Amino acid sequence: MVGDFMEFLLWFQTISNGALDILFKALTLMGEEYFIMVIFCWLAWCGDKIFAHKTGFAFCFGMGINQVLKIIFCVQRPWILDSRIKPSSYALESATGYSFPSGHTQSGVTVFGCLAKRFGGRIFKLVCVLCAVGVGISRLYFRVHTPQDVAMSFLIGVLVIFATEFIYKFGEKHDLATLIIGFVLSVTMVIFALTKSYPQYHIPEYAYDCVKIAGAIGGFITGWFLERRYVKYKSEGSIKQNILKTLVGIVLLLAIKLFFKTLPADNYALMYVQNFILIFWCITVYPFIIPKIFK
Repeated sequence: MVGDFMEFLLWFQTISNGALDILFKALTLMGEEYFIMVIFCWLAWCGDKIFAHKTGFAFCFGMGINQVLKIIFCVQRPWILDSRIKPSSYALESATGYSFPSGHTQSGVTVFGCLAKRFGGRIFKLVCVLCAVGVGISRLYFRVHTPQDVAMSFLIGVLVIFATEFIYKFGEKHDLATLIIGFVLSVTMVIFALTKSYPQYHIPEYAYDCVKIAGAIGGFITGWFLERRYVKYKSEGSIKQNILKTLVGIVLLLAIKLFFKTLPADNYALMYVQNFILIFWCITVYPFIIPKIFK
């Protein structure tokens, strides 16, 4: 079975060319951190805040599962399992940690799945589905994941989208309990990632993403609670104002990220804190500032 999957990746390797590279680079970008963050920020600051929060729950819940599964199964990347596989140099930088399941694919399925569930007619929903599928195929095209990595991510993503409705309803009724549960799960992820037994081929860098996602979950659940209880942000303003406040917010967000890049990159505490602060900024701090700046 594994050999069949590798043959599938080898087929992608034979058809790889410049035109397809451009197409699949665009598709894989839709599953990456910056693209997801821009969509979330626009929704949270300028659009449907409640929907943004639901999407945030789906993303954090799903990626938490994704990262825990990665360090439980510790599946090596395709090019390590089979020396015939030559991954694209373009995708290698973002292909961090273990292979199973695919983080990019799950991000794409979760975000585009939430958008398809919430907005638009049949054409919009079809475009969202095609984008989600395209993200998964792009990870195969660049030979950084196997079909089972992508398939599992699709399954988790779809299940999480529907489970989020129940999670969010619970959160609305029991926001303090949701905060406590979410934060405990966030800290538990870090403890598990740093203390579990790994195979001999494990290197510390393979656990980095789990710690980062744990920080994002902590920042999101804390920010969601404080925004809901105290900030109570309301999206207002013209299209021009919305574009401006999004640009300002993204620039400030990137400035925070650049600041953390000046600090040691291999410190687990800083990884957690960085992602906590980045998400907390998006969901609580900037929404608190917006009405005071853009009157």
